[in-house]
Amino acid sequence: MEEKELVIIFKARDVKDQTRLEPINCVIGHFDEAEDVFIDEKGYTYSHFSKFMPGRCFGVRQNLKELMSKFSIHDEKQMKKKYLSLFKKGYYYVGLQENKINLLYNDDENSTDYKICKDIDAMEGPEIFTQSDLENEQDKNLDTNSKIRIDTKYLRETVKKSVLAQDEAIDKIVTTIWKNINNKNRSNAENILVSGPTGVGKTEIFRNIAKQIGVPIIKCDANDYTSAGYVGKNIEEMLYSLISNADGDLEKASHGIIIIDEIDKLAGTGKNDEVATTKVQDALLTMIEGKTYKIRNENEVYNIDTSKITFVGLGAFSRAKKFNTKTVGFNVSNVNNEDKLPDETLINYGLEPELLGRFPVRVVLNDLKIEDLYHITKDAESSSLKQELEFLKELGIVVNFTDDLILNIAKKAYSYKSGARGISRVVSDMLEEVMKEISDGHGKYRYLELQPEIVNDKKRYVLRK
Repeated sequence: MEEKELVIIFKARDVKDQTRLEPINCVIGHFDEAEDVFIDEKGYTYSHFSKFMPGRCFGVRQNLKELMSKFSIHDEKQMKKKYLSLFKKGYYYVGLQENKINLLYNDDENSTDYKICKDIDAMEGPEIFTQSDLENEQDKNLDTNSKIRIDTKYLRETVKKSVLAQDEAIDKIVTTIWKNINNKNRSNAENILVSGPTGVGKTEIFRNIAKQIGVPIIKCDANDYTSAGYVGKNIEEMLYSLISNADGDLEKASHGIIIIDEIDKLAGTGKNDEVATTKVQDALLTMIEGKTYKIRNENEVYNIDTSKITFVGLGAFSRAKKFNTKTVGFNVSNVNNEDKLPDETLINYGLEPELLGRFPVRVVLNDLKIEDLYHITKDAESSSLKQELEFLKELGIVVNFTDDLILNIAKKAYSYKSGARGISRVVSDMLEEVMKEISDGHGKYRYLELQPEIVNDKKRYVLRK
């Protein structure tokens, strides 16, 4: 069982052109590392002050047991009151030092000297630095892109909790994005071409990355874009979407990620066909090669350099195999990842050689077998079964089932040939009758047994009060 912790809850408010964090409460709970939030005993969640989230945030975590021993206080309510009173004496801000975001405080509202506040002991004599030090440190961080920081090990581990059976692909994608953000010696980012059948996690990988790193990520569908002057969206709208996603921060936007989904649809049906999307490929090539674009929006004008943006092309390339002149194919195992996307195949398929050359990093995601779907259903954080079970738990219903049920879900999902997406379909279908009965029961049910056969027979369950 997790040990209880004590934290101070702050509320942000603007004071004298600065954002001050005002200590308003002290709560007991625990830190959820997976969700990166503090959860109090009532179930309320708080983001860390360094996330700059609106509303209330938390800071200065302390082990409750150790703190009560230190102050010789034996009542939790008294400890909360004492702890909050200590913080009520100071004035708190968020600042940067040594490339780290810190909670700062001073004893005098009009003082320009700030101390780092990490815990109670630190309040007695931490290093002091001035507001100008903070500003200089922040400027230095902007120059070195240190405000865009990626803990690659943590990022890989986090993504792999949601996207299973694609470890090699995840490692390669994370490393490439890290290089693009931190490598100053390259004139252009290394762009990524990702292939894999539907439902294997292409989009989910980047959706999870977007949650973790401090750069904007947008996704657009290649089918929606044409060259300027044709019906559809102008591809420069991608850049405006990226800037908007970065809240107008050009520094972040210029190191962002643009995902072009279904990029294989730009290839037409092969080199011998008339490809109506050639101009789209040419327009994309200009953007990917690196150019400063002037993006206008009402009264604002943004100049953004695209050379450091990471472009990601996603596609199933399901028809490309017939253009492969080699023995190596998309679904052949025990070959190097790069060899599964040979240039000759993709050029014959219809992608322009110049555009293809701007995607040097090739990633092929694995087909999902029944065993993979079993583990996704059982273990993945994004599992639809887990989400439904959590919903039932919130309703106060205890659910019982065996691994045979999970195996049956995996087998049926595999028969749909839609990858992990098939799991959601199976789970939704099998729970249709039981959810109807629960919703009509108005909270009277407390126990549910799901039999393995419910995957194919919606009546195979036991529901009791």
